[in-house]
Amino acid sequence: MQAFLDIVLPIFAIVGVGYACGKLRLLGPGSSEALNGFVYWVALPALMFQVMAGVDLAKIYNPAFIIGFSGALAATWAIAGIVGMVLFRLTASEASMHGLNGAYPNSGYMGIPLAIAAFGDEAALPAIVAAIISVLSITLAIIPIEISRQEKSQIFKVIGKIILAVITNPMLVAPFAALVWAATGLGLAEPVE
Repeated sequence: MQAFLDIVLPIFAIVGVGYACGKLRLLGPGSSEALNGFVYWVALPALMFQVMAGVDLAKIYNPAFIIGFSGALAATWAIAGIVGMVLFRLTASEASMHGLNGAYPNSGYMGIPLAIAAFGDEAALPAIVAAIISVLSITLAIIPIEISRQEKSQIFKVIGKIILAVITNPMLVAPFAALVWAATGLGLAEPVE
């Protein structure tokens, strides 16, 4: 019960306050989009960079965790996609999205703060690795969807756009830039931290 009060309740309290602010229109009509943009483009990438910039690179490579997390995500995705194709007669691209919706963990927005709250700062690293894998899984879902929507002559253009979207995604750029920084061994200055 104490874990619920200390960890889960504050997260849902923040969600509740956000919902109340939206219902009461305290922050204006564009607030949800602006706050989402801030979290996606600034806050989460900054947290990811801060956590990973000072990490020992050997700690990041944990094959058991990476394989376990990726395997569970892939298995759930496949099962949900197949169920969608069989029960709902979805096309391959629809089944890809159906599978992703069934398997996608909220390891970024909720997972990182919950992991830190529950297990301390040392839990941030596996939560960030999980978030990176999750973001990459979105890319895997988008590829068949976008390819199925295009004419055959446009496939290379679509693949180029997907690659550009991946290499400019702040949820991938920040942790990978942090890994490069961590390799320098410089650490972060106190004001930056």
